[in-house]
Amino acid sequence: MRNLTRAVALLGLLALSRLSSAAEGINLFWNDCGAGLRPATNREFACDVNTGSNLLVASFWYSTYVQYQLGSMTVDIDLQSAGATLPAWWGLAQTGMCRSSCLTPVRDLSPVSCVDPWLGYDAHPVFLYQTTRDNPSMPPNRAHIYANTATHHSEMFLDPNGENVAFALRLNNSLTIGSGACEGCSVPVCLVLNSITLANYWHEYPSIYLTAPFENNYVTWQGGAIGGAGCPGATPTLNRTWGQIKTLYR
Repeated sequence: MRNLTRAVALLGLLALSRLSSAAEGINLFWNDCGAGLRPATNREFACDVNTGSNLLVASFWYSTYVQYQLGSMTVDIDLQSAGATLPAWWGLAQTGMCRSSCLTPVRDLSPVSCVDPWLGYDAHPVFLYQTTRDNPSMPPNRAHIYANTATHHSEMFLDPNGENVAFALRLNNSLTIGSGACEGCSVPVCLVLNSITLANYWHEYPSIYLTAPFENNYVTWQGGAIGGAGCPGATPTLNRTWGQIKTLYR
């Protein structure tokens, strides 16, 4: 009987372990998170207006329950266009580029259906949009997005039973048509979420580094049929800590 009890307990632990590992991973969608009401893997835009915007949401599942007091979250995204060079329409968030103010971090996560780990507290999202102009070793049709959110509150905990939002970016449609318009809105583009890194507030636990897709770790713009075979897995870039990323601003 004792051996049978141990066997049942072992099977239960194995089942729990499998469930836990199966419920861990990263997601990238337009409009909402994966468990939301209207997540989309592709965004089609007629490129005929300057109004409206497009919401890009990075999220994650982490079902291993720990008292992990969250201090910051870092998101690593590659962007690649179907053309030989990055279109001017995707010249985002850098002074002197065609649409330098058209990509912004979302502070209010209430439009997203999944769990806000910050529980509505004022978090501080920032991001860096890097192109070949900043890093000549990058291919000319690529861009890279490093995004980070941090809080000064120490009582933020991961939800092990739901999908957590890591970061949201809003891409507006300004300068698409008319005077001063930026070319290339209709060019297919692919965006790949490489990783989400979770850092502990008190540094009592090591960072949690998530790379495996849960449902979907890439999205496309205008179909994103790059190379005729759909959205490729972008080549992972060198992993950097947020402290190293911040030095790029200096």
